[in-house]
Amino acid sequence: MTRWRRVDVGGHGLLHATLRSRPGSRGPRAAEALIGVLEAALAEGGLAPSAVVRTRLRARTTAERDAASAVRARRLTGPKRAASSSYVAPASLPRDTAVALDVVAVAGSVCKHIEEYEPVRTPARYVAVDGVLAFSGITSVASTLRAQVDEILAQATETLRHATVDTRHLLDVRWYLGEQDPVAELLHALSPWLTGPGQPQVHRVTGFSAAAKRVELELTAFRIG
Repeated sequence: MTRWRRVDVGGHGLLHATLRSRPGSRGPRAAEALIGVLEAALAEGGLAPSAVVRTRLRARTTAERDAASAVRARRLTGPKRAASSSYVAPASLPRDTAVALDVVAVAGSVCKHIEEYEPVRTPARYVAVDGVLAFSGITSVASTLRAQVDEILAQATETLRHATVDTRHLLDVRWYLGEQDPVAELLHALSPWLTGPGQPQVHRVTGFSAAAKRVELELTAFRIG
């Protein structure tokens, strides 16, 4: 049975769970089974598919990431759709696990809004459920880490404005940084933007959805009223 961890934020309960593929399972078959585990976990928790606001894939290899990402896009459609991201992160996975899915859902949710990019992309721009907003991973393929951070921050600022929230409303800020770049360089590039409480989380990964990407940003916010 899946164990959901509840964190209460702004009067709402955010439910977190990590689901893993079966030991030894690989490729699309592993990803298909993982989506089945997600559906069962939601049913066990008495949660509708629309309660999910974020799915984060972590895969052992680029091939596993690509396969799992394709399955997720095909299976999680309509109200099942959520903010999304994906990484190659073998160090974060147990031995014999090809892919894991981190899931965030809103307890007692009743209404879900999916905001698309224009033109529409595979990931949604953001998902809003009962005042909780989860933004899909924001990335760049600029030539340097600093240039990617600058471009990502510009995109993030515009997306927050579009969603009528700002950095004061941020609940969770996570940066996923490739192995080749030092964390200190990332934090230095971020210093003009760090106006909210606390420091952002920085997680190390091996790869992203494209070889040129060096860093990715995930945001979760809360809208009042």
